[in-house]
Amino acid sequence: MRNIDLIREVTHAAAGRWPSVLAGLHINVPDSPRRHGPCPSCGGSDRFRFDDGGRGSFICNQCGAGDGLDLIRKVNKCDTSEAARLAADVLGIDYRAAVQDDATASQRREQLEAERTQLEQERLQRAVVDAQQRRATFSRLYDERRQSATQGESEYLTDKGLNGFTFPILSDGSILLTLVDEAGAVVAAQTITREGVKRLVAGSAKRGAYHAVNTPDDPQTVLIAEGLATALTCHFNLP
Repeated sequence: MRNIDLIREVTHAAAGRWPSVLAGLHINVPDSPRRHGPCPSCGGSDRFRFDDGGRGSFICNQCGAGDGLDLIRKVNKCDTSEAARLAADVLGIDYRAAVQDDATASQRREQLEAERTQLEQERLQRAVVDAQQRRATFSRLYDERRQSATQGESEYLTDKGLNGFTFPILSDGSILLTLVDEAGAVVAAQTITREGVKRLVAGSAKRGAYHAVNTPDDPQTVLIAEGLATALTCHFNLP
């Protein structure tokens, strides 16, 4: 089999199953795109993130980004063709055989497509379960903090000259800042200490979530700021 044909077949066959392919080559990657870990190629402790995205994509702060074959190539210090052969061994692709006839090749493609579809369905099911578990974790932790909080002013804000703004304050003086989605449901929360250290409550769904400083019925101007203090400063200085 020509190298280019092998690379194409491996890329197609490994779609959606890169974690198991890499594991078969003793390449350990984080089990979640949100989790950082050591790079299988250059080491470190938390410089590496495995997005997967169906093609084994990864990002390393030191040795760069790439797909599954790139990662195999970096770890084994080989070229792309050799990386494809290593992956083919795990996938059970016989690249040493002569060129397959059309019927056999078609059957193989159908088999790979069926496997890819099944793996994608399993991935989606796992994603649903993970999201449910994340929401349950967030709801429990957020409710615990919300019930123990009292309304008041924050030293973090008053030290910046932002007086008169009240928020839920935790026992250690941290702000409990709620974040909502476009439907207005609380999906995330952030704590801000007196010193300005910010942490998301575990299980928060941060993407697309926001905190509105004020919500007029018919806004003429909308300002978007990265942090609470910045947003309040803009709000305070506008008529």
